[in-house]
Amino acid sequence: DPITEIVRRFYMKDGKLMIFNSVLSPLSQNRFKVVGGGPPGLEIVFVRPINGGPMQVKHVIGGKTQTWEAIQSVTLTSAQLAEFAGKYISDDLAGAIYTLSVKDGKLVLEAMGRKDILLTPVGMDVFSIVGLIQWYPGEDNRQLAMVRFVRNQQNAVSGFMLSRTPEGP
Repeated sequence: DPITEIVRRFYMKDGKLMIFNSVLSPLSQNRFKVVGGGPPGLEIVFVRPINGGPMQVKHVIGGKTQTWEAIQSVTLTSAQLAEFAGKYISDDLAGAIYTLSVKDGKLVLEAMGRKDILLTPVGMDVFSIVGLIQWYPGEDNRQLAMVRFVRNQQNAVSGFMLSRTPEGP
């Protein structure tokens, strides 16, 4: 969603198509029902691109439809990723420190007592993180967080905003 910057992530787990850590059960060739989680009654419809446009996904629930467009994966070089590396201090969270570094060609975060949290690029200055927030140890957490980096007038990275999606990936 380009306005809220919420990203929905579809993925395969044990041979099943998933969203929100829930199985998508086929109703037809391109229509699926969310089973075992997500908003009750949610159906997902995949729509083929028209005239070279992006693939679309429609969330249908309670007679309302929300359309999402697929985004292309972004591949950043180690040099580009290095622009985001550094220590960031949150004034909002009592001086919490977030350390970002490049390891094996990937951007990783150290925060909240956890290390090597992978940031996946979804745009030039926007990354997603799956499983950043764990409510209890051992939780199979698929909660999605978004990180949007901010640049100053010299176009150097000067900070970031962290938000989580309300329903998960």
